[in-house]
Amino acid sequence: MPLIEYPSSLPPPAGYPFAPRERRAVPQGAGNEETRARARDAIVDAQTVRWRYSPEEMAIWREWFQDTLLEGQLWFSATLPGRGGWATRVARYIGEQLQLTHLGAGCWEVSCRLELRGLSAQPYIRPMPVLLMHFDDDFVDATEVSTFAPAGTYSFTDAELSAFGRSVVGISIGRAVATSSRDLAIGTQRFTIEGRSRFATDEGGGVVVAKNYWDSQPDPGVYKDDFDVTVGPGGFSIGWTGQALERGVIFAEIRDQEFTWSISDDGEHCYMHLNGELVGTEDACALDAVPPPTTAGSSISVLNKLQGFAGESPNWSANFYVGRLDELRMFIGTALYGAEDYTPSVEPFTYP
Repeated sequence: MPLIEYPSSLPPPAGYPFAPRERRAVPQGAGNEETRARARDAIVDAQTVRWRYSPEEMAIWREWFQDTLLEGQLWFSATLPGRGGWATRVARYIGEQLQLTHLGAGCWEVSCRLELRGLSAQPYIRPMPVLLMHFDDDFVDATEVSTFAPAGTYSFTDAELSAFGRSVVGISIGRAVATSSRDLAIGTQRFTIEGRSRFATDEGGGVVVAKNYWDSQPDPGVYKDDFDVTVGPGGFSIGWTGQALERGVIFAEIRDQEFTWSISDDGEHCYMHLNGELVGTEDACALDAVPPPTTAGSSISVLNKLQGFAGESPNWSANFYVGRLDELRMFIGTALYGAEDYTPSVEPFTYP
């Protein structure tokens, strides 16, 4: 997974000196610090690390911190001082010590301690989803950016694997729309969208998740969507308004058996996996003549898609999802899977 980079348009930190010190893991028993296993380094300067940003730079930093770093949870690379002088280092913010100070005239100072990745083995950096739905008898998004208010006909049933709890079953005209607190447009970003589905004999699938172009009424009769992911017993795909080529795969129908599906795009290729097996590779969505939109609206729907408005009323697609759906997840800025096969998780994803 490519490491997130500190924006090149932003200045380096302005506040130091630093007092870096290699930490050592505390052993089970007694022992000198020199013999303890190495752990991550940390900047322990009492004055912390400070960045000063102009109004324009602060706007860039806020968007990067909130959307790309998911409120500062993820690691990033940046040129920072330390042992050996200035060098590219891997760090993350210690969130509870983050302070924003307005200096006047729209200028800001951001101060925080950083945790640096040290000399130990590289830690596993688990990416955080921007949308995560367990469907455990509700339509609550576990990332807390949305709580869906569903309409239509649906029910819940036990998941195929007990660890996953419950699954939602869309029976007819299932639909749920919500406005998220984070922009979920794909645009030209890396992304992964995945889930678990099952279809009985008479169930044909449909749209599982869609980013809607409109949050409120546009000109009546205008129908667009930023993207939609369709899953059925014999294929799955991602598409968007104006695209020249929909990305997806077709396979021999799978009935009365749950399967996992994923669409993962790293900016160069779009990979489709079925039960962890690579079943399709195409050019990245960003390379399309008309890539997915980057509209700022944050309306998103599951079990159907909202195409637009007819007068005052939302206009729903007729492609509602009929079948079982579980563990719906969306990642932006991260392509979880590449050209290799992988083993699907047998445990639910927790957040954070």
